[in-house]
Amino acid sequence: MAKSKQSTPVVGGVDTYKDLHFAAVVDDNDQVLGTQSFATPLTKQINQAQIAA
Repeated sequence: MAKSKQSTPVVGGVDTYKDLHFAAVVDDNDQVLGTQSFATPLTKQINQAQIAA
């Protein structure tokens, strides 16, 4: 017998900033399912320049 899959609506969003992007996913009960932050390419270039200096 096959198990039925239950689907749950989710919403994802991304806040973008000069140095950082922040993503989050929440379900329809406002429970946070996951978050992740990412450095922007500009931040990476600045960090590499500081290391080289």
